[in-house]
Parts: sequence; structure tokens; C-alpha cells
Amino acid sequence: DYQIEQQTGHILWGRGSIAEASWHDIGAYAIASIGGDFIADIFFPGYAVSPMPAVKRAESITLLQSMRSEGVSEFDNNHFFLKGGIIKIRNHVGGYFATMIPGIMEMNAPVNHRGFSLTHLFAGTREQIPYAVKIGIILLVRGGWLLFLALALYGMRYAWRTHDARWALLLFFVIYTNMFYVMVIAPVEPRFLVPVLPLYFLFFAFGISVTVDKLFKKSFI
Repeated sequence: DYQIEQQTGHILWGRGSIAEASWHDIGAYAIASIGGDFIADIFFPGYAVSPMPAVKRAESITLLQSMRSEGVSEFDNNHFFLKGGIIKIRNHVGGYFATMIPGIMEMNAPVNHRGFSLTHLFAGTREQIPYAVKIGIILLVRGGWLLFLALALYGMRYAWRTHDARWALLLFFVIYTNMFYVMVIAPVEPRFLVPVLPLYFLFFAFGISVTVDKLFKKSFI
């Protein structure tokens, strides 16, 4: 880290900050990762205004800017954040592993046409749209996306069962990409999936193929 980049300490600091969050905040984060900040706000009032990943990132940036204004060198700056982040993770191992699950969901969240996550959709905006309509739109969008992910996972399951080394390599790439980011970076973003997103569509097509095949066979039984 010190020899190559010298700027990655704040990344582990952010991951450690997420890990040391209270179980109340982790629960809200988990719901937000599945339904978005607007839905999480129903169960945890006030969450949409201050979603945990955004709050933690703001705290990290504020501290970083404060140290820079005090004249702390980039090397010492990075050392402070890197060491502190590792300590946070070590002291909150339970929170570290618990937040990996919503982290994966957050990284696999649906995006808009510009590639930005829809996690914060309708949170504090579009007040002219009725409350129930907002919920309906969110559930429709996320339901469709979760169905896509479910079929992709279904395809991955059958790809693994083929025992084909080529499928195994693609599966490894997908799993490695997801796990690497949620273990190290917070908050994670859907743009990190760009290298493997085409494989999602490949496995989705495979899942559809397997499903249609099974339904076709059943129709003749």
C-alpha cells in the first residue's frame, strides 16, 4: 500500500466504520440494501435523510479534509486511516461479516439509465407523487431486478453442476468480484460490477433456458 498507492487508507477506514455501526443501523442498512432508502425509512424513520453509507462516507471525508488543512502529510494521513480501519474491523468482526450481506445487495442494486444506483429513489424528492405510488414503483422496479438476479443465480447453480471448467472460471470471476469489493470497500456501488455484468446476462439466459427446458419436459409427462 505504501509503495504503490499511498491513498487507500480511507477506503479501509470506511469499511471499518460500517463494521462498527450499531445493530440498529445495520438492520436499517440491510432493509435499504433490499428495498432502498425510501422503504427502509418506513421501518426506521429518518433513515432516508441520513442513510448509513452516506453518513459514514461524509465522516471519513470530513476527517480527511481536516487533517489535510492541518498540514498532515499524505503519507501520515494514509497511515492513520489504514491503521485505524484495520483496528475497527478487528474490533468488530461480527459487524464486519454481517454488513457483507447488505453490501452485496447494495452493489447488486438496480441502476437508472445513467448507471447510478436507485437506492435513494424517491427519498426526499418527487413530493407530488402519492406515497403509495412511490412504494408501488419501487417494489415493481426492485421486484423485476430481483427476479433477474434470481434467474441468474439459478443459471449459475446449473452451470456449476455441469462440472465444466469454463463455467467454473466464469463463476469464480463473478464470486471473486462480489466478495472482493464487499470485503474491502464501503460503500460499494453498482458500477463495480461492470467487469462481470455481461456474465449476469449470460447466466440469466442459461437460467431461462433450463427453466423452459424443464417446463417443456413436464408438459409431455
